[in-house]
Amino acid sequence: MSARPVGARSSGLRVRGRVLFGQSWRVTSVRDAPDPVGPRPTRTSVERAFIELANGVTSLHPDDMEAHVQRCAALLGAREVVFLIVDIDQRLLRPLGADQTQTYAVADDASIPGRAYRREVTVRDDVDAGDGSVRSWIPIMDSAERLGVLGVTVDAGHEDPETWTAFASVIGETLVSKMAYGDSIIRARRTKPVTLAAEMRWSMLPPLTFTSPRVEISGVLEPAHDIAGDTFDYAVNGEILSLAVLDAMGHGLEASQIATLAVSEYRRGRRSDLGFGEILRGMDEVIASQFGDERFVTGQLAELDLGSGRLTVVNAGHPAPLVFREGGVVSDLPCRPCPPMGLGLIRTEEAHIDLGSDDAVLFHTDGITEARPPGGEQFGRDRLAEVVLGALRRDDRPAEVLRHVVRAVAMHTGGPMADDATAIFLRRGRPTRHDGL
Repeated sequence: MSARPVGARSSGLRVRGRVLFGQSWRVTSVRDAPDPVGPRPTRTSVERAFIELANGVTSLHPDDMEAHVQRCAALLGAREVVFLIVDIDQRLLRPLGADQTQTYAVADDASIPGRAYRREVTVRDDVDAGDGSVRSWIPIMDSAERLGVLGVTVDAGHEDPETWTAFASVIGETLVSKMAYGDSIIRARRTKPVTLAAEMRWSMLPPLTFTSPRVEISGVLEPAHDIAGDTFDYAVNGEILSLAVLDAMGHGLEASQIATLAVSEYRRGRRSDLGFGEILRGMDEVIASQFGDERFVTGQLAELDLGSGRLTVVNAGHPAPLVFREGGVVSDLPCRPCPPMGLGLIRTEEAHIDLGSDDAVLFHTDGITEARPPGGEQFGRDRLAEVVLGALRRDDRPAEVLRHVVRAVAMHTGGPMADDATAIFLRRGRPTRHDGL
């Protein structure tokens, strides 16, 4: 197969073989390449905007994120830009820039930014500005994780939903990159102080949501600012999706320390290709050696074969996961529990279930089902199943399913959860949607 020489033109800028915009040069070899033939192609405003936006990944100061997005959006013809970031409770969309103050409630049906965030689609604001312009709200995503919403005002008739969706996607990637270099973005996501225990938990979490054509997974921790012993982890390696849902005994800093140790040992075992039994025994031994035989961790480990749909689960003292089949059939995944990790009594009994296309499983800690108002009854398994079924009937995205769960529990208890709570939503074979306006 002959290489295409430097100077050979394609009809557009190609990324992974796709033409995005304008003209480009495909470079295959630098050492022996001839000089380019003809003048350099003229960059369009779209190209300039994306080049400047992408350059920010390597050279941008974290505090300049909002101003950088404003400059790049102006190259695309934006008259006005509103940059909203979601708080860690996923309740409020807050401006990242200091010169803007208006916030939007995610759950408010009248909030157009909230609707764009909840549905993960671009929503056009139909309010007539009277100046020949229109405003659209585009969700800001890092892969499949929801980070916020971008509001852009452009001249009427000049909307380009595909370009703005791609623009918001690059913003999401840049946003996550810059979080590692400064604190301003993380501070903007916090509406109240975070405990030391919660700081440890958030520092250990994987991205909250991952989706692909063959699997979707999303997790949530509550209370977000005060979480301690509850946590989760997952990884997608080849044909296998691995996950763990863990609940360390107690509250506060010690529970968070135990959970950190448990997650680290789980990752070590998983990355060493150990089986469930060996991983559980390793977690059991390290927890007992560091915290004594009076501290323990309950949890569930699971693996999903993405090809066959076979889900394997071992249960160390957690409530049975809920299985949701096509047509609204709900059942408990039968996984007989073994003793918690840390007591020196680990034995394993694997449970297996075959998931069909669109089947879903909800893993959860007892902080969800046992949540109750003072003197009232527990939220319970049946209420939990009904909330998830309602979200599935609406065809909600995975993260939105969990947001409804957290909101329903909070409404039932009449306030913040008294205990840590974690939930993981797993769905097989759900194609990723690409919705426009």
